[in-house]
Order: sequence, then structure tokens, then C-alpha cells
Amino acid sequence: MNFKAFLFDCDGTIINTDRLIMNAWRAATDFMLPGKPVNEQDLRKHFGRTFDEAAMLLAQEFGVDDYNPEEVAEVYWTYHKGHPEDIDGVFPTVAEALKSLKAKGIPMGIVTSGFYETCSKELEELGVREFFDVIVGAGDVTQPKPNAQPALICCERLGVEPKEALLIGDSKNDIACGNNAGCTTAIVSWSLCNINNLQGVEKPDMVISDAKQLLEYI
Repeated sequence: MNFKAFLFDCDGTIINTDRLIMNAWRAATDFMLPGKPVNEQDLRKHFGRTFDEAAMLLAQEFGVDDYNPEEVAEVYWTYHKGHPEDIDGVFPTVAEALKSLKAKGIPMGIVTSGFYETCSKELEELGVREFFDVIVGAGDVTQPKPNAQPALICCERLGVEPKEALLIGDSKNDIACGNNAGCTTAIVSWSLCNINNLQGVEKPDMVISDAKQLLEYI
């Protein structure tokens, strides 16, 4: 298979934000679920969901129904934006692959559930922002992942049809977004998501274990 464009999720796919996301969620759940025994596994099982969905499920699991979603989100994003030291760089081989793809003239975009400004700044600081022609963030869509809209907008801005694009992500919502849009989809093996249990619209077409594999698809 050959593709005319590549769409990437950001956190967990390009940037190793696992520690940052975990710590931001700890801050959020300390605020939302004070005194509750929330452990790492409770948080990990919701990685890849939208923030609002994950917060709602955690509240249900711990018997809390009087939280303010906007206040919880503010705690989460305040931590996320304020602790760049929790980012552990770009995943191995990713920068090398992006550089090679860019040199071959392949259009590339980011499809993130986060905010454009945060994503762009993190990519810039890690030296890989220049490889991406488009960033579609939370403020660009009315229907976030797993809806098709983010991928469709990214394809439109890159000037390609969805069937001509490969979407690469680390979560089931990434894969569902791409599949719903009509893209081919790939999940990365360094994902925190259990990639062996994905079914239906959340099932990827392929698994990428090394970002340099992408060069085989141009």
C-alpha cells in the first residue's frame, strides 16, 4: 500500500507524554475524587478516551456525581501546560522517520484531542514541528475523536482524500476516528492501549513497531 499523506496523533504517538498525562490525571483526580484510592491502573484503562469521557467514567466508578467537569479540566490542563519537564522526548526512530518522509515531500498532519497551541509548542521544543503541515486540535472541531471529523478536516487541509491517507495513533479513539473517516489506520506498538483487544471500528489495519516502517508505504 502507498499513501499520499500521513496523519499522526501527537501525545503517545509522536511525543512520549505518558508520564505527563499520568501526573496531570493524578492532579485532576485528587481534585475531583478527594480521598478516593485511584491507582495507576484505574487511570491507564481510560487512556485514549476524550478527557470528558474519561472523567465521567472515573467519577462513576468511584461513586462521585457532584463534580464540575470544567473545573476538573482546568486542573488537568493547568498541570499539563505547566510541567514540560514531565515530557520524555520524542519516541525512538520517530524524528528520523519524519525527517525522511518530509525529504520525500510527503504531506503530514497532526490530529490531536489536545489544544493546537499546546501541541505546537511541544513539537517545536522537541525539534519536530517543522515536519507537520497541519495541526488539527480540539478548537478546530465540533465532534472530536472517535468521530471522523478531525481526520476529515486534516485530510482536507492537506489536500488529499481520506482513502489516500494513513492515520497513525496510539489509542482506540485514534483508530476509530481514522476508520470512520475512511483512512487506513495503524496503531503504534509503544501504545499504552491494549492493542490485542481492539475490535470493530477500533481495530487498526496494521501495527507499527518502528516509525521507519512508514517509509515502506510511500
